[in-house]
Amino acid sequence: MSSEQCKLLSPLSSISKYFRYVRAVLTFNDHPCITFKSKIFPKLQLDSGDSSRLRTFFNIHKGKRCFVLGNGPSLSKLDLNLLKDEIIIGSNGVYKLFDQFNFCPEYLIFQDALTIAKKAEEINHIKGVTKLVALHASHLLKRDSDTMFFYLANHLGWHEISPDNQSIIKENLPLFSNNFSAFASNLGNVTHTALQLAYYLGCDPVYIIGCDHSHGSLCKHYRPGHVKINEENFHHFQNNHFTKNYYKIGDYIGVPYYKFESLGYSTANEFFNKQSRVLLNAGIESQIDSIPKTDYLKLFDLS
Repeated sequence: MSSEQCKLLSPLSSISKYFRYVRAVLTFNDHPCITFKSKIFPKLQLDSGDSSRLRTFFNIHKGKRCFVLGNGPSLSKLDLNLLKDEIIIGSNGVYKLFDQFNFCPEYLIFQDALTIAKKAEEINHIKGVTKLVALHASHLLKRDSDTMFFYLANHLGWHEISPDNQSIIKENLPLFSNNFSAFASNLGNVTHTALQLAYYLGCDPVYIIGCDHSHGSLCKHYRPGHVKINEENFHHFQNNHFTKNYYKIGDYIGVPYYKFESLGYSTANEFFNKQSRVLLNAGIESQIDSIPKTDYLKLFDLS
């Protein structure tokens, strides 16, 4: 990790970041808190942490269908206005589409710390959507009433999930969590985390769209890890998402470990099947072959 990345990600880079991180960790579980409701004598009470708040989400959408949105190029080829009355779980830069289409997700998930660090100001300005942020990145955002932190277990660094460390993957991963309030498992990318949330919410069936699993020329030119975007390599990244302006010069892009990511999709589908729940790929131009496909337009009454 470069010195610039360390400065961006370290909770110790500023006093405010340090206290944000400490507060988030200490208050993730239920915790004692002193209040002065009587205005005279302090009172010790137990306050709910993020884990308890997340427990209220369990089966909140039981038996209702939902759509998990990826950020792939194919997303721009779908009529997203059809989603205006649907339960939607988005992630990362999906918020860039809010003004373009007549829909707004109930949930947005963010877990890649470098992406969050570079987009923090934009993410902080998102209102009216439940923002679920990985606990390890809690110091990078200003907490508001829309924000909750979740624990991303097995949060292995990119050097650990590289092809050189197959033994670590075999020993620890993959694992699909059925209790999002306790932890979500790192299955390769944020879409896998969204699927674990969808399961916990009780959604059935669950459709994924915009999950192309192609990454353009990214995996051909770069090893798994993070790459800083500059004028020389910018062209490699312009076709990896639903808009060519998804990234800008100076941003970092995560290069996935493709085989591990594929294993994550397979693991998610197997878990849904074992629980007699339905997971389908309603996207177009998707290279995910472990999740059965369905026709996006046929999911809506267009008469």
